[in-house]
Amino acid sequence: MWDITTGVMIWKLNATWPQVLWQIYDWFLNPNAGYYFAKKAMEPLHIQLNENNFTVSVINRIHRQQSELTAIVKVLNADATVKWSKEEKLSVSEDSYQELFRLPEIKDLSPVYFVRLELRDKNGTLLSDNFYWFSSSGKDDFSQIKNLKKVGLVIKDEVHNEGGQVIVKVTVTNPSDGIAFFNRLMITKGSGGDEVLPTFWSDNFFSLLPGEVKTVTASFASSELAGKEPVVVQDKDF
Repeated sequence: MWDITTGVMIWKLNATWPQVLWQIYDWFLNPNAGYYFAKKAMEPLHIQLNENNFTVSVINRIHRQQSELTAIVKVLNADATVKWSKEEKLSVSEDSYQELFRLPEIKDLSPVYFVRLELRDKNGTLLSDNFYWFSSSGKDDFSQIKNLKKVGLVIKDEVHNEGGQVIVKVTVTNPSDGIAFFNRLMITKGSGGDEVLPTFWSDNFFSLLPGEVKTVTASFASSELAGKEPVVVQDKDF
């Protein structure tokens, strides 16, 4: 597939003591942000940005050609204004990658800015997405992220029981005109109760653009509820 060197390395799969760095899942068996970002990076059909030269690429590890795709790229300031955007139609051969285009130099970017990538099929269905944050100073200074307003997501959920497992389908909406950055959802044992651990989400630690809607699922053992009702909440510490 590759004509360049490639590989995957996971450093510190799990934590040997409680901490917040490095690991894919933590001391309490809860998947951390690293788990979801690695999961996204290794999806069979994937759109990504080369952070060394800002080239957009599509990776196809499926054993058949993927045709009639559209790549959509947006560069946004911290206030969610779109500074640059581009769409490109493409097809990518089986077991291969395709480089599309390089982002241009853009003036008047906020100290921290964002790049959103989407890959959609001919019907507009989202197949892959990616979200990056960068420093416009060139000094890797991301301190301005703390100035982003915390967005309260609108959360709707449906709960289903399948044997000894609870499956929760969650639809979240960003109702604001700002970027809802790095959101973590969790499920508690009743309102205000302890978090259900471990809970396995289809995606988590995600960001939403203004008005964007996202649906994810979560699963966990019903015995972990200890007789309580599951409650989906937005972790306010992130």
